Formats: sequence, structure tokens, C-alpha cells
Amino acid sequence: MLLIGTLMVLVLLIGTLMVLVWLIVMLIRWVKALSSLGLVSNTLDKLERQARETLE
Repeated sequence: MLLIGTLMVLVLLIGTLMVLVWLIVMLIRWVKALSSLGLVSNTLDKLERQARETLE
């Protein structure tokens, strides 16, 4: 019985750590996207991509 409880705690710990790592990665990606949002080069790249898609 003690082994099952210990195993459940271990699974819960691993799952929690995986979720935390995933959240940290998503937060870093979000901050990176926000930091490039107002850049002129980023805006021009988006505009050029949209123009190319429209003209094709």
C-alpha cells in the first residue's frame, strides 16, 4: 500500500514539473513575440508577406 502511494506522489510530481516547464517555455515565447511586435522590420515583413500572397 505504501508503494502505491509513493508511486502516485512521484507521478504527480513529474506531471507538475512537466506542466511548469511547458508554462515557462510558453511564457518565454510570448515575451519574445511581444518584444518584436512594435519593430518596424517586423511590420514590414508582415506587410510584404501579405502583399506577396495577395498578388500570387
